[in-house]
Amino acid sequence: MKYVVVYSKKDRVWGGDLIADGLGLSLRKLGKDVEVRRLCFNKYKFGDNRGVGGYRKNEFRNCIVISMLYYAAFLMGKLGGINCEKLIVYNFDEIAEGSNTFNKFMAWTNSVASKVGRLPDVILDYCPSADIWQDKIESMGIQRVFCPIGYSKRFSLRKTFSNKYDVMFFGYSGFKDTKERKNDLTRRAKHIQEFRKYFEVDNISTLYAEKRLDDVGLLNVLDSKIWLHLHRLDGFCNFPDIRIIVYGMSNRICVVSEPTRWNPFFVDGVHWFSRTTDEMIELCPALLKDDELRNRVANNGYLAIKKHWRFEDHVRRALRELELL
Repeated sequence: MKYVVVYSKKDRVWGGDLIADGLGLSLRKLGKDVEVRRLCFNKYKFGDNRGVGGYRKNEFRNCIVISMLYYAAFLMGKLGGINCEKLIVYNFDEIAEGSNTFNKFMAWTNSVASKVGRLPDVILDYCPSADIWQDKIESMGIQRVFCPIGYSKRFSLRKTFSNKYDVMFFGYSGFKDTKERKNDLTRRAKHIQEFRKYFEVDNISTLYAEKRLDDVGLLNVLDSKIWLHLHRLDGFCNFPDIRIIVYGMSNRICVVSEPTRWNPFFVDGVHWFSRTTDEMIELCPALLKDDELRNRVANNGYLAIKKHWRFEDHVRRALRELELL
């Protein structure tokens, strides 16, 4: 049974390329025939009978779209000629109470139905908090399956351990940002400015395409003693946040994160450090001085995620639930 996994250039900024490759690798390990393709919007238009990424109709059985839900309508509309058995979306968004994503999701379903002529059959969801919308989603005839990201060889890219950086924050900081996103992102900039009074924090942003999350960028930022995670908004831990935590642990880096609802089994002080921003001011300088503790926690986190929280296992469970395995 042929699978095609597609993502767009825009979704590379959010790590869509690595997630697509990781999903493709997991499917191949399960014995599936799969190809990962990047979709070029300017080449394939609505109703293009070449289908997904240049494939002819009926050339594949299952299509998995990697995208944010509110953006997926446009992406799926651009696919054109969809005639697959299962149309699946791997969701980047948190459909959670208190967010406006669910309203976007409702508008998105109407948009997809009009542009593509069908709704997706399945949503693979990284976020367990979307359980509150399970009945609503299923009432539309869409099956939702929990499928979080986890360890994959595609994410484990670190080659050197020279510890070029002491503390690395990899993501949107808000220091150099667009006006429309400025209000959302200054929370991180505020905390980083405060941290720099006590310890050095390097920041590499993935906001723009030329700074996208690719292998070259990762190999640079992965050579760090501490991988710092800060929420973009108070109380939220969305897909890019979880992706950063998973990448850090998968590359044997000591992860220091704000408390998050995403915590499969990791223990504070054993596999990572889950602390408030005030506590980080004391913790990070102490970890920089204590190589033994920092390296032990980094190694424990790596071994735990590699053994107990593998992307391949999540994909296998999801396929079984969908009766595709």
